[in-house]
Amino acid sequence: MDFRILGSVEVWHDGALVPVTAPMQRAVLATLLVRAGETVAVESIVDQLWGPEPPHTAQVTIRNYVQRLRRVLPRPVLETVPPGYRLVVEPESVDATRFAGLVEQARAVASPDPVRAARLFDAALALWRGTPLADLGDVPMRLVHAPRLEEMYLGALEESFEVKLRLGWHARLVPELTELTGTYPLRERLCRQLMIALYRSRRSAEALGHYHRIRERLVEELGVEPGVELRRLQERILREDLTLSVPFVRVGPDPAPAADHPPAELPPPIATFVGRAAELDELRERFASTGPVACFVHGPAGAGKSTLAVRFAHECGDRFADGTLYVDLAGNRPGTASASPSAVLTALLDELGVPRAGTDPARAYRSRLHGRRMLVVLDNATNPSQVLPAIPDEPGCAALVTSRRPIAGPDGAVHTHVGNLTKDEAVTLLARIAGQRKVDAEPDAAAELARLCAYNPLALRIVATRATTRPHWPLASWVELLDAADSRLAELADVRASLLVNVRQLADSGNETERAAADLLARLPRDGREITQAAAAQLTGWPRPLVARALEELVDAQLLYSPTPGSYAYYGLADLL
Repeated sequence: MDFRILGSVEVWHDGALVPVTAPMQRAVLATLLVRAGETVAVESIVDQLWGPEPPHTAQVTIRNYVQRLRRVLPRPVLETVPPGYRLVVEPESVDATRFAGLVEQARAVASPDPVRAARLFDAALALWRGTPLADLGDVPMRLVHAPRLEEMYLGALEESFEVKLRLGWHARLVPELTELTGTYPLRERLCRQLMIALYRSRRSAEALGHYHRIRERLVEELGVEPGVELRRLQERILREDLTLSVPFVRVGPDPAPAADHPPAELPPPIATFVGRAAELDELRERFASTGPVACFVHGPAGAGKSTLAVRFAHECGDRFADGTLYVDLAGNRPGTASASPSAVLTALLDELGVPRAGTDPARAYRSRLHGRRMLVVLDNATNPSQVLPAIPDEPGCAALVTSRRPIAGPDGAVHTHVGNLTKDEAVTLLARIAGQRKVDAEPDAAAELARLCAYNPLALRIVATRATTRPHWPLASWVELLDAADSRLAELADVRASLLVNVRQLADSGNETERAAADLLARLPRDGREITQAAAAQLTGWPRPLVARALEELVDAQLLYSPTPGSYAYYGLADLL
């Protein structure tokens, strides 16, 4: 027999539905099914059916229901065992038990074999037929067990989406996740999964729209802000975090890349890329050499170094027949520790399909690159020790490294600086994201908005993306928001968090000059005028040599730039520091 409670209460035998017609009779059966194999006292059954005020004939009524169940059940599985009754069935004959078993199997294989895990989750979820115990009326046992069973289902559903997102199946998940977030509008995990699926489908504005909707409901109905994970996801989407676009696992039991399928680990290029013609030309020139190439791209926070590097890596990918590797070193992400040198090598070896056990990572990495033509992209580095072991020295290979601080590479390495956009490029970026018609309708407001963002791509993307979620607001409204001190800090909070990563790295450094640089930054005026060593020494009372070293350290940290020897200025957005 097959007993089902994940929906209406049903009994099936030999392919036919067993008629258990009376709702209270089904309620007795369900009470025994949720504790199948156990003895359930009559008093407990009474409580499950009527609560604290049962009729005086309750126990007699229970006996009658049991007798009727025995008559309709095809097999003698309902036993009388003092002080109550026991349903003697195999646990797997109850759909809820089968469901739980399949989910446990899926969890056990989710890491080594996510494809099998996805299939097991699907098999479990196929047992779900709708609201559990739906046909029992408002008996206490349904009010107790239906929410538990539904939570079991939703938890498994969310876990299955995690596995499928890791496999890169985001596009096919969007319709189902959209429907589910409408049914369960306050479940943050479902909202997070939908946002990821939309973002990977290049629908960033819709992803942010869902965030704003759940935030409004949480604030209005519960008086709370979204949780940390959801807030961080919103920040990553606003930053157009490229690593968010990359699934986390490789499909298949054998991770080694086949000969005709070299690794291609790059995130997809961003569709709203603008400008950077000079920088791209410079990279093309550097990569035209015949020997191993190591190119280091550095610049201030939010300038678009990663976007440029990924764009160029896709452009020149055909030159590297054996594939492209990509690792995000997480050096500039708020609240995230940067990757260690060993972690970087391990990630590269994983992409190359090299088993971890019993290998020296550096030796295994060099051995696997020998004789190959590969491009290695190391994104968001912070120091030489992270990247130098991963720079290939094979003649046909190349490395592209992004960082804020300039990193001294191996002999022959070249460096490219990426600054903020020009005015025209900044306005073009606004149009690409917020809409050309909106920018054409308010060209002066668009230009002023670009200026208030200091032509910084990250700030522009954040403001333009938010503008898409408020389609009826004119650009002039956003100009007003960014021109007012309080609302400016609120609208550009994510940009400020990104900038402050560099400041904290200096302040927490074990190097005296770097700590002095953080201290000096807090003292410097932010009135737009150039800063000289003499003026900074007078302002602080520090010795001139210490001031000079601290200012140069701020230049290296990309918090200032030096237009001429001995003079310094902010890149923009100084008011956020």
